[in-house]
Amino acid sequence: MNQDRFGVANFSFHGIAPIGYAAFAFALGATAGVLFRKTVPAMAVTGAGFAAARVAVTYWVRPHFASPVRESLPLSAGSGPGILYADGQGTMNFNTYIQSGVPTPAVGQVALTAPHVSVPNGWVYSTTAVDKAGHAPTSHYLFQACPVLKQLSKPQLPSAGQLQACLTRLTSTFHTVLAYQPASRFWPFQWAEMGLFLAAALALCGFTYWWLRRRYA
Repeated sequence: MNQDRFGVANFSFHGIAPIGYAAFAFALGATAGVLFRKTVPAMAVTGAGFAAARVAVTYWVRPHFASPVRESLPLSAGSGPGILYADGQGTMNFNTYIQSGVPTPAVGQVALTAPHVSVPNGWVYSTTAVDKAGHAPTSHYLFQACPVLKQLSKPQLPSAGQLQACLTRLTSTFHTVLAYQPASRFWPFQWAEMGLFLAAALALCGFTYWWLRRRYA
């Protein structure tokens, strides 16, 4: 089965959402043609408007069609936690995978990253390492809990075994909060997006009809 049905390309070219895209593009083109009455400007506006609408819905509207499911998992789940350290020249990554969106720590500071957790056919929003109160560990706390991390600022870095022992110690205090859309919401999201673009198409058709009546009445 496809493991990324919510991916930008897969979601846009499968299901029923493309019906809404097509209707919206047609209505937008008709509206632009009526307003500009010249082919090239109308085509340019249609292309730019359609692209802007698709980008806006994909990245700013679609994530809010439904509140994500939140699930608590052991910090050792998935690929395991990791450590980020900023030395002023870049960020050192002590993990095989870093969840996108993890804030880069300030120079000389460290951050605990949650493991990557795969949700087949689902859409993972974020994985966050927090304690029982829901708070992420501060850099100050991490340096105190794992003094070996202070060596990250020295030429002699801690060994992989020392870092692993530190991460193992942290798993008893912190856990992962996974925020995601399950695979079962793929079709509801498809219906929602198609409906949104169909509604926009109807609005444009209504505007075009009103404009023509007003102009030629």
